Amino acid sequence: MTDRYLSRADWSANTSLPRLGFNVDPARRTEVHVHHTAAVDTSDFTRNRWTIKNAIKYQRQLQTIRPDLGKDIPYTEVWYVLENLDVAIMEGRGLSRTGAHTAGHNTAGFGWAVAGNFDLGDPAAIDVVIASIDNRVRWLRKSGFPNLTDTHPAGRIVYGHRDTKATACPGAHLFAALPRITLEAPTPPPSETPPDAPADDVAILAAPTVTLPQLQRYATARGATTRYRELMLYVWHESAAYGVDPAVPAAIMDHETAGGHFGGVLGPEHHNWGGIKTTTGGDNNDPDAHVRFPDDETGVRAVIQHAALYAGLWIPGELRVDPRHFDSIRGTAQRIESDGWRWAGPDHGPNVAAKVRRIRRA
Repeated sequence: MTDRYLSRADWSANTSLPRLGFNVDPARRTEVHVHHTAAVDTSDFTRNRWTIKNAIKYQRQLQTIRPDLGKDIPYTEVWYVLENLDVAIMEGRGLSRTGAHTAGHNTAGFGWAVAGNFDLGDPAAIDVVIASIDNRVRWLRKSGFPNLTDTHPAGRIVYGHRDTKATACPGAHLFAALPRITLEAPTPPPSETPPDAPADDVAILAAPTVTLPQLQRYATARGATTRYRELMLYVWHESAAYGVDPAVPAAIMDHETAGGHFGGVLGPEHHNWGGIKTTTGGDNNDPDAHVRFPDDETGVRAVIQHAALYAGLWIPGELRVDPRHFDSIRGTAQRIESDGWRWAGPDHGPNVAAKVRRIRRA
């Protein structure tokens, strides 16, 4: 099972409809409320597994499905179980804004909806959803929402919608599985660190070694641009989708763009935060040999995907934005300072690793 995070830009939210809700202090977020979308879409009786194309189409429909709740998705985020049992988590109103999902709990609570009708049994789909929600809560508690799930029902970490309202939501089968969300991290596998690797070598696929505030403090301290600093929130959440330590893409972006100032062969108009070349490549000094991404978020996602590829994570085509996602690279460098790291010249790995360590001290 792999989680993928799609922002509103990634699933092409209708920008003529404003994002609703108001900003909330992260410290006030203390609850998680689980729903299924059958609660707002009474026509949704059968589909609990999705293609990414159909999931994106349905996510757009959710923007207007309940006009009485406002013309925006009522939930904080929406979970889609894909046909291969990967999970796509799509941004709704967002982690920083109030929702319209659970009366009386829209400020303190995240509203997380699972797309489908879970009065219908689908044990495999429920298994991956439960694991994904558990991972998401643990990640967010370490990334700026320290009080999340401090308020919860007796015997469980998260609420089901029926805990606060007379409703079948989130479906009998999903509700029955909620006690399995325990926030107990799985036992990590034995270390595969090579005997000659530096003790502070930088692993790519790893739990976060920094917090979101550390990323932002580093950006400010090193004189990065406002845009670089703003993108750290996206780096944080997108890295979670791929299991990448967010310090790694943040350091690559800093190294390749001078903290967002660019100034080399690429400019901000390329939206290319990793110096990533086109599939065919070309000369380092040729701007046309480098990708022009449609926006900054896509460029950042490509950096994360390319780093994850080195560590062995293969991204399926429908979710891939990295143009150099070559099988010959896959799994050649679990750590940035290993011999297989060939992002650029021989000094690239040590320089990026040094920036990671500076971010960790921020």
